[in-house]
Amino acid sequence: MNPYAIIDLHCDTLTGCGYYTKRPEVDSLNDSRRMLSLDRLPQGVHWAQFFAIFIPDELRGQDAVEFFEANTAEFQRQTRKYAEKISPCRTWADISGAWAGNRTAGILTVENGSGDTRTHKIFGALEEICYAFDLEKPIWLDNNITEFKRHAKTRFSQDSFIEKIEFDFLEIQVIEED
Repeated sequence: MNPYAIIDLHCDTLTGCGYYTKRPEVDSLNDSRRMLSLDRLPQGVHWAQFFAIFIPDELRGQDAVEFFEANTAEFQRQTRKYAEKISPCRTWADISGAWAGNRTAGILTVENGSGDTRTHKIFGALEEICYAFDLEKPIWLDNNITEFKRHAKTRFSQDSFIEKIEFDFLEIQVIEED
């Protein structure tokens, strides 16, 4: 097993490009002009990459459904095309299987730009992460709250979990906000 894994939650690669409608011949998951390119990921590292479908607030009803379906189909097309490099994953078992096959674990998420407060968005994102990786939700200790307020980043160690964890810590960081 590799000594470490990287789980990247910064996930604008899929719909941030708008390629599914503007330039369908361009593969946003392996575009060297983007922050993430499957060809540029470091070898020998267990990598999990979240890919978000950002549904714009102005899309409602059938328009939102069509946007979601088009981007889901694009994600599926690209993960099939690059099957030797990436596996679509929904569970921890899927992620473990991708890593065992030396592939990136690709996790598709949906974000809808709702009017939730920043706190609700952070708690919701942490809940989604824990669900995706079959983890219990960590307890926010005083040091987590202080660190997060100061740096928009915190680490949850074993002290924040009731059950034994199989990793050193879970770190969350807000890189950029809408």
